[in-house]
Amino acid sequence: ASRPAPGRPTAEDRDTGDVTDTAWTPEPYTPPDAATQQRRWRIMAATAAVAVVGIALLSAWLLGAFSDPTDDRPLPAQLDAIERAAQQSRSSEAAATESPDADADAGGETDDGEEAREPTTPVEVSDAAPWQPSSSPGNAENAASAGNVIDGDASTTWSTDTYRDQFGDGPSAYKPGLGLMLTLDEAAAPRRVVVRSTDDIQFEVRAADSASPTSLDDTRRLGRGTVSGGSGTVDIDDPEESEYLLVWITRLDSSGPQAYRATVSEIVLTR
Repeated sequence: ASRPAPGRPTAEDRDTGDVTDTAWTPEPYTPPDAATQQRRWRIMAATAAVAVVGIALLSAWLLGAFSDPTDDRPLPAQLDAIERAAQQSRSSEAAATESPDADADAGGETDDGEEAREPTTPVEVSDAAPWQPSSSPGNAENAASAGNVIDGDASTTWSTDTYRDQFGDGPSAYKPGLGLMLTLDEAAAPRRVVVRSTDDIQFEVRAADSASPTSLDDTRRLGRGTVSGGSGTVDIDDPEESEYLLVWITRLDSSGPQAYRATVSEIVLTR
């Protein structure tokens, strides 16, 4: 039977309570022999070699991913070129964000290269007459003073009658609207229409094929505007060449209870 290490209590001693205070002394460390030590160093060296080879292979793969096989320049030069291209791209994007309207910054040119200009050339008008659809009640009022809107004198005016109800399509409306039909000296495509009035009114600009169309459906709307503060301007996005232009008043000004009226002093056309 094996004997316990010197100084270590046995199970019998613990059962009987006969335990001494002798301290336990561990066995002394015995270093491995030379063969064992050599095997350990070989294992560590092999592991380190495998790690170095793996890192080298990974680095080669990464460098190959970033390099261009058709580029004879060294890899650092290729990487520098890539970085410069990226910086230029970011600079271009930032410039586009700060100036989204490149055409306007380039001198006000349109998409087709033509320079945008203000419509300042006058379009001559030879006649003006009140007009309403044949289905509207009453008549086109105050025809004698209609020419005042094209005489160049702001002190002369044309006015509608005074109505108890507002223009519109509602059951209480007497008329859907009332217009001034302008006859041009020759067919033209106005790009801007200015209506001057002391009243706050709303209107549409329409092209017509004759001076006396039967219905509003026989005209084509080019734009709409509001007179406020003495004048209202309509810039026509898609000008249409025509010899007749209708300024169709759709909303009157109110001068009191059940008193609706519109007064126009001048209508100016430019292209």
